[in-house]
Amino acid sequence: MSVDFYWRRVPESVLSECSPRELAALLPSRFDEEHELLAERGLLVSVVNLDALMHFTLTRGAPGRTDQDDCAVYGGEPRVEGEEDPDYGFIGVEVFVRLPDQVREAAESLRGLPYEEWIRGWGTEHAAEAAFVGKANVTWERDDADRLVRGLDRLRDFYDGAARAGDAVVSKVVA
Repeated sequence: MSVDFYWRRVPESVLSECSPRELAALLPSRFDEEHELLAERGLLVSVVNLDALMHFTLTRGAPGRTDQDDCAVYGGEPRVEGEEDPDYGFIGVEVFVRLPDQVREAAESLRGLPYEEWIRGWGTEHAAEAAFVGKANVTWERDDADRLVRGLDRLRDFYDGAARAGDAVVSKVVA
Protein backbone atom coordinates (compact mmCIF):
# COMPACT_ATOMS: atom_id res chain seq x y z
CA MET A 1 0.00 0.00 0.00
CA SER A 2 1.29 3.43 -0.85
CA VAL A 3 0.74 6.74 0.86
CA ASP A 4 0.37 9.66 -1.55
CA PHE A 5 0.52 13.31 -0.47
CA TYR A 6 -0.81 16.01 -2.81
CA TRP A 7 -0.44 19.81 -2.77
CA ARG A 8 -2.36 22.05 -5.20
CA ARG A 9 -2.12 25.80 -5.79
CA VAL A 10 -5.45 27.61 -6.02
CA PRO A 11 -6.64 31.21 -5.96
CA GLU A 12 -7.62 32.15 -2.41
CA SER A 13 -11.24 32.76 -3.49
CA VAL A 14 -11.62 29.03 -4.24
CA LEU A 15 -11.32 28.26 -0.53
CA SER A 16 -14.58 30.03 0.27
CA GLU A 17 -16.38 28.93 -2.90
CA CYS A 18 -15.81 25.18 -2.59
CA SER A 19 -16.93 22.50 -0.17
CA PRO A 20 -14.34 20.08 1.23
CA ARG A 21 -15.40 17.50 -1.38
CA GLU A 22 -14.96 20.03 -4.16
CA LEU A 23 -11.54 21.05 -2.80
CA ALA A 24 -10.51 17.37 -2.66
CA ALA A 25 -11.61 16.96 -6.29
CA LEU A 26 -9.11 19.68 -7.25
CA LEU A 27 -6.32 17.26 -6.29
CA PRO A 28 -6.38 14.57 -9.00
CA SER A 29 -4.83 11.18 -8.34
CA ARG A 30 -1.43 10.47 -9.84
CA PHE A 31 -3.28 8.05 -12.13
CA ASP A 32 -5.50 10.77 -13.63
CA GLU A 33 -4.46 12.47 -16.87
CA GLU A 34 -5.06 15.89 -15.34
CA HIS A 35 -2.42 15.20 -12.68
CA GLU A 36 0.48 15.35 -15.12
CA LEU A 37 -0.87 18.46 -16.86
CA LEU A 38 -1.20 20.34 -13.57
CA ALA A 39 2.22 19.15 -12.39
CA GLU A 40 3.88 20.32 -15.63
CA ARG A 41 2.36 23.79 -15.08
CA GLY A 42 3.64 23.90 -11.49
CA LEU A 43 0.12 23.89 -10.04
CA LEU A 44 0.34 20.47 -8.38
CA VAL A 45 3.01 18.44 -6.67
CA SER A 46 2.66 14.97 -5.23
CA VAL A 47 4.88 12.41 -3.59
CA VAL A 48 4.44 8.67 -3.22
CA ASN A 49 5.74 7.02 -0.06
CA LEU A 50 8.01 10.00 0.53
CA ASP A 51 6.06 12.36 2.77
CA ALA A 52 7.21 10.73 6.03
CA LEU A 53 10.86 11.04 4.94
CA MET A 54 10.33 14.65 3.87
CA HIS A 55 8.71 15.46 7.21
CA PHE A 56 11.55 13.68 9.03
CA THR A 57 14.10 15.75 7.12
CA LEU A 58 12.38 19.05 7.84
CA THR A 59 11.88 18.29 11.54
CA ARG A 60 14.70 16.05 12.71
CA GLY A 61 17.06 15.88 9.76
CA ALA A 62 19.70 18.17 11.25
CA PRO A 63 21.14 18.71 14.72
CA GLY A 64 18.92 20.90 16.84
CA ARG A 65 15.79 20.59 14.68
CA THR A 66 12.56 19.44 16.30
CA ASP A 67 8.97 18.73 15.30
CA GLN A 68 8.34 22.47 15.65
CA ASP A 69 10.65 23.12 12.67
CA ASP A 70 8.42 21.72 9.94
CA CYS A 71 8.44 24.77 7.63
CA ALA A 72 4.64 24.71 7.67
CA VAL A 73 4.34 22.69 4.47
CA TYR A 74 2.18 20.04 6.11
CA GLY A 75 -1.17 20.55 7.75
CA GLY A 76 -3.07 23.78 7.67
CA GLU A 77 -6.69 24.47 8.43
CA PRO A 78 -8.64 21.21 8.14
CA ARG A 79 -11.75 21.18 5.96
CA VAL A 80 -13.82 18.07 6.63
CA GLU A 81 -16.98 16.65 5.11
CA GLY A 82 -18.30 13.24 6.11
CA GLU A 83 -19.46 11.26 9.08
CA GLU A 84 -18.37 8.62 11.55
CA ASP A 85 -19.48 5.11 10.75
CA PRO A 86 -19.61 2.71 13.73
CA ASP A 87 -18.02 -0.08 11.69
CA TYR A 88 -15.56 1.79 9.46
CA GLY A 89 -14.66 4.99 11.28
CA PHE A 90 -14.65 8.27 9.39
CA ILE A 91 -16.07 8.14 5.87
CA GLY A 92 -15.67 11.29 3.86
CA VAL A 93 -12.96 13.72 2.85
CA GLU A 94 -10.45 15.80 4.72
CA VAL A 95 -8.25 18.40 3.10
CA PHE A 96 -6.00 21.07 4.54
CA VAL A 97 -5.74 24.65 3.36
CA ARG A 98 -2.98 27.22 3.72
CA LEU A 99 -3.71 30.88 3.04
CA PRO A 100 -1.37 32.96 0.84
CA ASP A 101 0.46 34.46 3.86
CA GLN A 102 1.08 30.96 5.21
CA VAL A 103 2.24 29.83 1.77
CA ARG A 104 4.76 32.69 1.63
CA GLU A 105 6.07 31.75 5.09
CA ALA A 106 6.47 28.13 4.03
CA ALA A 107 8.25 29.15 0.82
CA GLU A 108 10.67 31.37 2.73
CA SER A 109 11.40 28.60 5.22
CA LEU A 110 12.06 25.99 2.54
CA ARG A 111 14.15 28.35 0.44
CA GLY A 112 16.72 28.82 3.18
CA LEU A 113 17.17 25.21 4.25
CA PRO A 114 20.34 23.29 3.35
CA TYR A 115 18.40 20.00 3.35
CA GLU A 116 20.57 18.41 0.65
CA GLU A 117 23.64 19.03 2.82
CA TRP A 118 21.84 17.50 5.80
CA ILE A 119 20.75 14.42 3.85
CA ARG A 120 24.16 13.83 2.26
CA GLY A 121 25.81 14.29 5.65
CA TRP A 122 23.60 11.95 7.64
CA GLY A 123 25.57 9.64 9.86
CA THR A 124 24.55 6.10 10.66
CA GLU A 125 22.00 7.13 13.31
CA HIS A 126 20.09 9.60 11.08
CA ALA A 127 20.26 7.31 8.07
CA ALA A 128 18.88 4.37 10.06
CA GLU A 129 16.02 6.47 11.44
CA ALA A 130 15.24 7.89 8.00
CA ALA A 131 15.26 4.41 6.50
CA PHE A 132 12.95 3.17 9.26
CA VAL A 133 10.54 6.09 8.72
CA GLY A 134 10.49 5.77 4.95
CA LYS A 135 10.90 2.10 4.15
CA ALA A 136 10.28 -1.36 5.51
CA ASN A 137 13.97 -2.25 5.61
CA VAL A 138 16.56 -0.30 7.58
CA THR A 139 19.19 0.39 4.97
CA TRP A 140 19.89 3.81 3.52
CA GLU A 141 21.25 4.04 0.02
CA ARG A 142 22.36 6.84 -2.29
CA ASP A 143 19.23 6.34 -4.42
CA ASP A 144 17.10 6.99 -1.34
CA ALA A 145 18.96 10.24 -0.67
CA ASP A 146 18.66 11.32 -4.32
CA ARG A 147 14.92 10.62 -4.35
CA LEU A 148 14.42 12.54 -1.12
CA VAL A 149 16.39 15.58 -2.36
CA ARG A 150 14.39 15.60 -5.62
CA GLY A 151 11.11 15.45 -3.69
CA LEU A 152 12.11 18.36 -1.45
CA ASP A 153 13.34 20.34 -4.46
CA ARG A 154 9.96 19.88 -6.16
CA LEU A 155 8.13 20.91 -3.00
CA ARG A 156 10.34 23.99 -2.57
CA ASP A 157 9.81 25.03 -6.20
CA PHE A 158 6.07 24.46 -5.86
CA TYR A 159 5.81 26.67 -2.76
CA ASP A 160 8.00 29.33 -4.40
CA GLY A 161 5.66 29.45 -7.40
CA ALA A 162 2.56 29.55 -5.21
CA ALA A 163 4.02 32.35 -3.08
CA ARG A 164 4.99 34.45 -6.12
CA ALA A 165 1.47 34.06 -7.54
CA GLY A 166 -0.22 34.86 -4.21
CA ASP A 167 -1.98 31.49 -4.25
CA ALA A 168 -3.39 29.43 -1.43
CA VAL A 169 -2.55 25.70 -1.15
CA VAL A 170 -4.89 22.76 -0.67
CA SER A 171 -3.41 19.41 0.37
CA LYS A 172 -4.54 15.89 1.15
CA VAL A 173 -3.20 12.48 2.03
CA VAL A 174 -4.41 9.33 0.28
CA ALA A 175 -3.54 6.00 1.86
